[in-house]
Amino acid sequence: MMQSTESRRGRTIVLHFERGDELPSSLVRALDAAEVKAGWVTGAGLLEAAEVRLPQHGDGFASFNLDGPLVLASIAGPLQVQQGALAPLLWASLSKAGELGASTVAGELAWAAVTRVDLVVTVFDDLAPARAEVATSVAPPTLAGHRGPAATATPLITPPPTQAPVAAPPAAVARPVVHAGPAAAAPVPVPPRAHRSDEEQEVYPEVGDLVSHFAFGQCEVVLSDGDVIRIREDTGRTRNVGLGMLRVGKSTIDAASGKRLFELGRRL
Repeated sequence: MMQSTESRRGRTIVLHFERGDELPSSLVRALDAAEVKAGWVTGAGLLEAAEVRLPQHGDGFASFNLDGPLVLASIAGPLQVQQGALAPLLWASLSKAGELGASTVAGELAWAAVTRVDLVVTVFDDLAPARAEVATSVAPPTLAGHRGPAATATPLITPPPTQAPVAAPPAAVARPVVHAGPAAAAPVPVPPRAHRSDEEQEVYPEVGDLVSHFAFGQCEVVLSDGDVIRIREDTGRTRNVGLGMLRVGKSTIDAASGKRLFELGRRL
């Protein structure tokens, strides 16, 4: 049901982010420094890469990684508190130029690497922050959520947060990673898993193997479902990588560890 709340005491904060900043983490740090607890965010700009979550049929989301340059045509959403920490809910519309023209995707901006972004935060100092439900990441059978850019960008669809069913993504879309979350009204079909022969499966990275990623360097494979692997960098940060969007080289033996090492490059 509709709720109406009036704020009588507020302020406006204008934020400018440059290359090297990330959303929403850089935004959260700036708002924490300004002691912001409740408000509304709007803005636009340019991004190097992004992760967008789209509502999926049932209790979950489908995540898509986009490689830049990306135009952040618009971004808007409320400030929430999740597990005692500020957690902006950012709905974004992104565009990218391609061989067939511009492609657009709209959804929840889970992560982004900034090129240049300007945000305006309307602060409600006399309102209590909204409480966000805690989403538990799940995936079949061993793979969970991530933060970080993917290998390549792909044309996607443009559903708003809660709209009627939308068309399936184009065939070039990477296989999504499923996250648990609030039930969504807009079902997003999951592209079917590509069939691989036994010979092809043998050359793909498995848990415990090493990969040399063209963007992230040498990493260890910590989870795998065959089409998507989770890799861990030397810093401890983990990322999910769709193998269907990469060129996987033949394995060699890493001299230092004795483990199999795969080269992951851009698919030409």
